[in-house]
Amino acid sequence: MLAGIFIGVASILYARCDNPIVGAVLFSVGLLACLIHNTEPAWLNNNIKSAWLCTGKANYPWYALFHRNQFVAWQCVCMEFAGWFRLFAINGFFALWIGVMARLCIDCGRINDIMVNKLSHPWYWILFMGFVCGILIQIGVRAYRSSSTYWPIVSMCVAAFLLLGGEHCIADAAFVGMWQSPGGWNAAIACVKLIVLSAVGNLLAGALFGDKL
Repeated sequence: MLAGIFIGVASILYARCDNPIVGAVLFSVGLLACLIHNTEPAWLNNNIKSAWLCTGKANYPWYALFHRNQFVAWQCVCMEFAGWFRLFAINGFFALWIGVMARLCIDCGRINDIMVNKLSHPWYWILFMGFVCGILIQIGVRAYRSSSTYWPIVSMCVAAFLLLGGEHCIADAAFVGMWQSPGGWNAAIACVKLIVLSAVGNLLAGALFGDKL
């Protein structure tokens, strides 16, 4: 729950900031909040207050797949992938909710320009930029685990994916919630496609880091 809220708030900061570079740096507050909040050893648990972010855990299902042997059955691999999509659904729901609340209560700044730009891209570009975003997020998470001075690297990775036009599935859910869409099924389908393709790209990026947790 908290991960979706943290990323939702970060997305609002980004959309309301007139300077995209400053907004990209401020967005890193969301990922830093997720990393700092998490102290529990298990990522897939029933604690709805946890701040596990699905993009930061995209390597876990691949780790189970790559290390499958007589001790790790296919059932466990399937459970890991199902757990990732469960985490994606929880994160996305609360990010979307935060976005809707922001649209109803405050001015969301550049959100119309952001969404028009995102929805103008073909599906393969969204998928690719989701993959790029996933790589940068994984690098940031690895920096957090290996260094006590991780926050500059995390901030740079987050700023980089935003300035490159990377697609983060949970941030996209928040952007969709903030956007006053023109209505109709076409806009709704385009928004769903954006979030789903971003999620697939983020998950595929985890395969590059599936050698270890």
